[in-house]
Amino acid sequence: MSEEKKINETFGAEKWVGDFEEVANRLLRKLDKIDKSVDETMQQLLAKMQAMLEMGEIYRQASQRLPEGWTRGLSREQAREVLTQKYNEELLAKLQGHLNKSTEDWEKLRLPYLELIQWSNLPDAEKEKWLELYNKPTSGINITEGDDYARQTPEHPQEHQQ
Repeated sequence: MSEEKKINETFGAEKWVGDFEEVANRLLRKLDKIDKSVDETMQQLLAKMQAMLEMGEIYRQASQRLPEGWTRGLSREQAREVLTQKYNEELLAKLQGHLNKSTEDWEKLRLPYLELIQWSNLPDAEKEKWLELYNKPTSGINITEGDDYARQTPEHPQEHQQ
């Protein structure tokens, strides 16, 4: 009997190797789950950061579209309402423009825009319509390619039903 075989029989090394492989495989599966979870969390954080940057840009654009000295004679609350209205107009223009993007571009901005919609001051009914549209990750909205679903925007739902 070879020396190696004697050692294997005496110490049960083959069983140990099998046990170690099983444990290693379980650990790898757990690490994969952790890795996926971290990836999802990072995607969510990146979406929130992009949404915050986009929100700042939309507010900047909205305020630039208001005439010089537009706050004169307005109370703080009135000024806030005017800026919010302008912001909503800019946000809706961005969302509408995003519908014309390719599937790849749609997916890149879908999560940040979804955050913007959730944070927005849009009227509830309009907000719900946009949320429903942006909660469809694989919709591949692209009006230029004739996607019927793309035409079912909150402003034109009847076009899809025709």
